[in-house]
Amino acid sequence: PLMIACSLIDYPLAKMLIDLGADANDLDSIGNNALHYIIRELEILAREIESQSSGCNKVKNSQGLEQIYLITQLLLNARANPNIK
Repeated sequence: PLMIACSLIDYPLAKMLIDLGADANDLDSIGNNALHYIIRELEILAREIESQSSGCNKVKNSQGLEQIYLITQLLLNARANPNIK
């Protein structure tokens, strides 16, 4: 159920399931967990938004940050290996 909630980008449902003890480490038949599902769906949504607007991925927020900076920070905070090739 948690993977389904994540694939639907349903935060309230996912939060409720986690609060009720859903295991975010559970894997599907090909080794994906809930985080894989939400990342895949957010990527699809981001590509759709980007295709419908010109240059929205270059817009800086009020702090002067572009989306790529925020994505990079998210990955580094999740302990992504910055040296991976």
